[in-house]
Amino acid sequence: MAATEDSLRRALAEKQTAVDAQSEAVRALKARPGVSKDEIDAAVEILKALKVEHGAAAKRLQSAVSSNGDGSRKEAFPQAVANTLERRLFYIPSFKIYRGVAGLYDYGPPGCAVISTVLAFWRQHFVLEEKMLEMDCPCITPEIVLKASGHVDKFTDLLVKDEKTGTCYRADHLLKDYCKGKLEKDLTLSPDKAAEFKHVISVLDDLSAAELGAKLKEYDIRSPDTGNHISDPYPFNLMFRTSIGPSGMLSGYMRPETAQGIFVNFNYLYYYNGNKLPFAAAQVGQAFRNEISPRQGLLRAREFTLAEIEHFVDPEDKSHPKFVDVANLEFLMFPREEQLAGKSAKSMVLGEAVSKGTINNETLGYFIGRVYLFLTRLGIDKDRLRFRQHLQNEMAHYAADCWDAEIECSDGWIECVGIADRSDYDLRAHSEKSGVRLVANEKFSEPREVEKLVISPSKRELGLAFKGYQRMVVEALEAMSDEEALEMKEALDDKGEVDFQVCTLGKSVLMKKNMVSISMERKKEHQRVFTPSVIEPSFGIGRIIYCLLEHSFYTSKSEDEQLNVFRFPPLVAASTSIGKAYARTDKLGVAAAKRLQYAVSGNGDGCSKEVFRQAVVNTLERRLFYIPSFKIYSGVAGLYDYGPPGCVVKSNVLAFWHQHFVLEEGMVVMKCSCVTPEIVLKASGHVDKFTDLMVKDEKTGMCYRADHLLKDYCKGKLEKDLTLLPDKAAEFKHVISVLDDLSAEEIGAKLKEYDIRSPDTGNHISDPYPFNLMFQTSIGSSGMLPGYMRPETAQGIFVNFEELYNFNCEKLPFAAAQVGQAFRNEISPRQGLLRVREFTLAEIEHFVDPEDKSHPKFVDVANLEFLMFPREEQLAGKSAKSMVLGETVSKGTINNETLGYFIGRVYLFLTRLGIDKDSLRFRQHLPNEMAHYAADCWDAEIECSYGWIECVGIADRSAYDLQAHSEKSGVRLVANGKFSEPREVEKLVITPSKTELDLAFKGNQRMVVEALEAMSEKEALKMKEALDDKGEVDFQVYTLGKSVLLKKNMVSISMERKKEHQRVFTPSVIEPSFGIGRIIYCLFEHSFYTRPSQSEDEQLNVFCFAPLVAPIKCTVFPLIKSQQFDKVAKLLDESLTAAGISHILDATGTSIGKRYARTDELGVPFAITVDSTTSVTIRERDSKEQIRVSIEEVVSVVKALTDGQTTWADVLRR
Repeated sequence: MAATEDSLRRALAEKQTAVDAQSEAVRALKARPGVSKDEIDAAVEILKALKVEHGAAAKRLQSAVSSNGDGSRKEAFPQAVANTLERRLFYIPSFKIYRGVAGLYDYGPPGCAVISTVLAFWRQHFVLEEKMLEMDCPCITPEIVLKASGHVDKFTDLLVKDEKTGTCYRADHLLKDYCKGKLEKDLTLSPDKAAEFKHVISVLDDLSAAELGAKLKEYDIRSPDTGNHISDPYPFNLMFRTSIGPSGMLSGYMRPETAQGIFVNFNYLYYYNGNKLPFAAAQVGQAFRNEISPRQGLLRAREFTLAEIEHFVDPEDKSHPKFVDVANLEFLMFPREEQLAGKSAKSMVLGEAVSKGTINNETLGYFIGRVYLFLTRLGIDKDRLRFRQHLQNEMAHYAADCWDAEIECSDGWIECVGIADRSDYDLRAHSEKSGVRLVANEKFSEPREVEKLVISPSKRELGLAFKGYQRMVVEALEAMSDEEALEMKEALDDKGEVDFQVCTLGKSVLMKKNMVSISMERKKEHQRVFTPSVIEPSFGIGRIIYCLLEHSFYTSKSEDEQLNVFRFPPLVAASTSIGKAYARTDKLGVAAAKRLQYAVSGNGDGCSKEVFRQAVVNTLERRLFYIPSFKIYSGVAGLYDYGPPGCVVKSNVLAFWHQHFVLEEGMVVMKCSCVTPEIVLKASGHVDKFTDLMVKDEKTGMCYRADHLLKDYCKGKLEKDLTLLPDKAAEFKHVISVLDDLSAEEIGAKLKEYDIRSPDTGNHISDPYPFNLMFQTSIGSSGMLPGYMRPETAQGIFVNFEELYNFNCEKLPFAAAQVGQAFRNEISPRQGLLRVREFTLAEIEHFVDPEDKSHPKFVDVANLEFLMFPREEQLAGKSAKSMVLGETVSKGTINNETLGYFIGRVYLFLTRLGIDKDSLRFRQHLPNEMAHYAADCWDAEIECSYGWIECVGIADRSAYDLQAHSEKSGVRLVANGKFSEPREVEKLVITPSKTELDLAFKGNQRMVVEALEAMSEKEALKMKEALDDKGEVDFQVYTLGKSVLLKKNMVSISMERKKEHQRVFTPSVIEPSFGIGRIIYCLFEHSFYTRPSQSEDEQLNVFCFAPLVAPIKCTVFPLIKSQQFDKVAKLLDESLTAAGISHILDATGTSIGKRYARTDELGVPFAITVDSTTSVTIRERDSKEQIRVSIEEVVSVVKALTDGQTTWADVLRR
């Protein structure tokens, strides 16, 4: 292509030279006396012919630079794809009714289905088949973590500003656009100049700020919007900054990648994996990049989904046992030698590329092969997929080798997957910054004598010198490298003291010689300690999906039109179900409920709530269900990581939620941005009202939630003060009961009356004042667009109502569902997973006609009977009681059938998960808890050791949300219902005069018109009265952010009699909102119990998870170390993997009893013991009963049990 373009440019230049010469000849002939007219006419004809040839050459060049090679325009194809994708709601710009935000996109129902299917296949292809561990870490990340990783200092792009308007642009984009524009549009460009522009594009990533600035000046490149001069380029950090906690003293960012959460948890993952290498940890989640000038749709967004794998390996052995499975794959590769030689990608055999050293090692090669298989099986065209090796100038200094899986689409070759050998850089960086050694070890067959540097901190002297900081100083000393330690020893020997940087303290301390001993000693070592290397495949899911959409798109002709078609492979197009049978024996539920009852009531076996809770939490953290985030950096309150088993429990809960609600109820699904512009949350009320009351320690500045201090004081007095008089006890109980109703002044008065002080220091505290609980950030590089991390997922659905209504063929009722992260900057987070700063919400917005809230399927749940707590019972001081759902709706206790239907469905969901029905109640909101606009609200509350915890809110929010966004955006969010016959009605008609408004407001005319048309009848009549009285009125246009002066000739407002064929109305919303973390924690408590060991000398912990929820469905144990049994176990391992059953193969020599106990503690429901070559035993966790099954049957039996197609009781009866 390049060679063709160059030759066409040369040909055009030659034609131009010929035209110029002939033009000069014609002018000379005309100027010369005595030349005949025929001679001149002949010369003119030659000139005309040359111009025709020049025009033809210009067209050929224009076609070459602006077409795909088949004559089609480059712009036409992506435009057709994008139009189809937006029209069919695969994805759309976020907050479209507010004019959108560049670089933020929402996935609509079909797009959500595609992304869900792609991620499900990714998990099967990598996580399950490669037996990877999974993590789920927070998006919010403290600055110290990203300082260690290098992102704070180096995660930048070069920015330039319009010197007059302040508009920001990415410097390299301006230069690249200029060069591409000249190449594509300037047909007079000489081959040399064209080569220069191509060279600039090719080296763009290597140019420094100074070099980039010089080129911008050389080409006189200006602001593309105004033509103004631009500033010199300077670096702009691409992370979204925020502040963690109310004090503002802990800086944080929204993570730019998911990997750091895995790196900081290496020690826990290594321990979980039995201290064995290699192993891989995987994570899927949102990442954030505050692009300077986002473009190219999903290919360059400010918020996107990453799927990353961190494969930890011994740096001295990067072989891979399964490399042979991919070694014969042949596909397009683009090694750096070919790039430097100006050649193209070529087909290469993977095994040969590794053996020749083109690819650095087998493990890197193995993942390149697995990525190739993943992408091509998804539907990516293998002829438009290449693996390009990074050039030296692209590689980080620490990287051993890096390759990108690039997919060709209409925007060129797009990097979609990076596969890098990152060496041991990341773990070393975090070890150094945190003072915690992130290392692995390899045991020697025999001890080795080595000379070793020994660092021996004197804990006594350090304790005297640094008191509470002693542990951090010790950890920092022990984490020193040999080089650092020898440097310290030299300084101490020379001067007797040295300044020592302790990163976890954020300062230097003065070390003296008596505080640490550093010496070289000969020691016998039994193991080698080393920092593992990391092989990292990182998948940009949005980029892969966009390329897949382009590769699957084509048009076919009908008789009179072009039809658009997406040719998805069945893998991507298919919907999946986890089945409708839910197996859980009554016996298991009773066992869990009994243990929980004893624990939370503090009777029976004498166990207190706190002891029970501590036993649960200790087990959960020890077995890595969840742990505090960034633990090696002393953690951050209110942030938690889900470890491998917790991750799978969460995934299983969400999969069942999707089955139970989305699939069975035929809901549409959305996936919206977490980053939200201020105007959206201003309309929803969050900017003004999403607050808690805070007090500060007047000396230290420590922050506390005012109502928590008051509640804790009252509860403490009630529980611990045995001398408390009945009147005083009644007073404290009353304060607790009305706490939510107290104003800031009333809470302040109570805090002073009881002389409540800082619980940490005893200092006086400030008066209470409101603190907004949203994490604030800034969108874009200018800093002029304030935004927040969403406090709930619902607003993304509300602002897309019009698109969803159209997608649903303008029919009501319908429901839209969304699962995603939400953020709440808690003042004083506590109670583990129950009150956190980042959490997963699953929300449903069911849109319904406010005049008809019946539900066709209500009869399916009407006979359910369970604990309810209506407001009348609460106000009368009574307890929750068992009630029949149908009766509560018919009596009006529950406002309407649709609300009642969802209450019933929530009950079924929770109990089928494993929540004890006797510890579940539905409590109606009291009048003082209800929003003024709400028709009715109920909370599904689950009892655990913390008391009754709200886990699901089910509310009839009326039409408030849609009306609020209609008013703020100027876009009417309404539905319509057709009448059987037209009706004559008197109606207020608002008729803006677009001509007059255009003269007055020019480019803002459309927004003024939309705001006028969105007025309520009350607002319009008020405006009419003012215009009739004064002839003009100030009118607030929210989308402009200001008021405008309207005159009488600009709008007509009148009451008219009209025939209406349909009723236009704002739908009501019924919203079930699920706090997934809270549900999971309560499920952990409800599933936990202890039982005596076989010898009865200790209590063993058990999680009695239903198979539906269990993180691991079964285990495979060879009874003894035997080659025959190991062979059978390996065969079962492969068969279970092929069947998609998560399992563990434990072939250690540990006793079978201990292996059972280990897996019972993880909640594994079934254990397969290989004790024969023809049959095995299957053991059920809670009853400990066993059955014998033939090897041919075992997988099908376990599959039926774990899918809920049969029960253990059914299997026993066989």
